Amino acid sequence: MESKTIKCFTIYEKFRSEFYCEQSPQNILYEFSKFINSKDLGVISIDYIYDIYEIVDEKKWLFSKLKYGI
Repeated sequence: MESKTIKCFTIYEKFRSEFYCEQSPQNILYEFSKFINSKDLGVISIDYIYDIYEIVDEKKWLFSKLKYGI
């Protein structure tokens, strides 16, 4: 499977409140990328500032879109 890059602001919208409840304000940009990668959504964060992600597992990504309404 070739990698697919997507731009998806909805991921940030869905997980920002959970992220900010768990994190301190230091290194927010780097930490959000680690947080999203740890959620095992089938995507990894490539560039948090521009909401760019790489799909690494199509099935998990499809399930995540259905589960979270992304």
